[in-house]
Amino acid sequence: MVQLGVTYDELKLHGEAVEAYRKTVVLQPENADAWYNLGVDYAILDERDRIREIYKTLRKLDPSRAERYFNTYILP
Repeated sequence: MVQLGVTYDELKLHGEAVEAYRKTVVLQPENADAWYNLGVDYAILDERDRIREIYKTLRKLDPSRAERYFNTYILP
């Protein structure tokens, strides 16, 4: 499902990408790539509350990636 989300992102279909990543994290809750990509799409769609939720999850799964995510999508 991650690859489907990536394909949707490449096609600029961010709403569809969100759905693909959401399904992925339900099936694979430890998949930091899917969480990160989901957060990027939430940022593109300006879903501020969801951006913060993703950050909290990433902090548990991959702290270094969470830091990059924070600096790129939450601070600005």
